[in-house]
Amino acid sequence: RPPAVAITVRAEAHERAMALLNDVPGVRAVEVAGQVNGVANLRVVPANGNAIVADVGAVLSRHGVPLEDLRVERPRLDEVFRQITAQ
Repeated sequence: RPPAVAITVRAEAHERAMALLNDVPGVRAVEVAGQVNGVANLRVVPANGNAIVADVGAVLSRHGVPLEDLRVERPRLDEVFRQITAQ
């Protein structure tokens, strides 16, 4: 399954970003990973194996939400272990 997308936005824009991202087709969840020094780190989780990085960047750009950072997360070890053992 495709990994989550990690984004960083200005803290004052994080609620707007979350609302926009929750409406993107293929997004299962948007989580706040933390807020520090005026920025918010969000984790956008795909649903049903969708690759969402392009859609995430496009919707925020189209609505004028400036990104500090956007990257695809590498799967965490515990997630990989669960995937392997669930098969």
